[in-house]
Amino acid sequence: MHDTKALMDAAVTGRPVPKPKRGRKLKTASYRNGVGWIAEMDEGAETDPAIMAEVPTVLLLAELFGTTPERVAADVIRLRKKGTR
Repeated sequence: MHDTKALMDAAVTGRPVPKPKRGRKLKTASYRNGVGWIAEMDEGAETDPAIMAEVPTVLLLAELFGTTPERVAADVIRLRKKGTR
């Protein structure tokens, strides 16, 4: 995707549009990494599965990987109890 400034500069000056810069390669999403991130970063003190199942990041992970928020919440809580990612 081109930078708006680069497109405007090219239009004004008549020079060709420069190729967009390549960014960092994105990591492939994984359920395990998502659960680990939520366990470490989101609602850290919460251990009630019913409440955790309503946290937006839990809902998003469940939607992305085609599972239920309750399962994601249970996995997050299980991981927190283990104390490791």
